[in-house]
Amino acid sequence: MDNPELVKAVKTRIKAISSDLVLPPVFIQKFKEDNPYSLPSIAQTERPDRVTANLMEGRIAILADGSPTTLIAPVLFCH
Repeated sequence: MDNPELVKAVKTRIKAISSDLVLPPVFIQKFKEDNPYSLPSIAQTERPDRVTANLMEGRIAILADGSPTTLIAPVLFCH
């Protein structure tokens, strides 16, 4: 699946983060949340096979240099 609007939205949100540090993906997830009380729309994993499977389903993977954690978006509550 190809969803350029979703990729553009994720890039816009990441560029909007104002920080002097290169943050691991776990912190990026906290900056992304619109409402801290809503259900998460991002999953975390360190497993390359899970990242690959989600990419093949049309999701986006967010990686940061030096961190083993990958964020996958968007996900449903059941994930």
